[in-house]
Amino acid sequence: MDLASATRTGGDLGAASAGVGAVVLAAGATGFASFRSARATRARINLARAEFLGPAS
Repeated sequence: MDLASATRTGGDLGAASAGVGAVVLAAGATGFASFRSARATRARINLARAEFLGPAS
């Protein structure tokens, strides 16, 4: 009985590494886009608040 890990080739490991790298890159890009969207939303809220309520005293 052969173990599955004994039959893995370098190509399999390279493909797995590339797949994991792609997932990490996609997660980072999604997090960055979400952060920018949240910052833009907060800026719009602050601008609307200043417009309707006037400057804070």
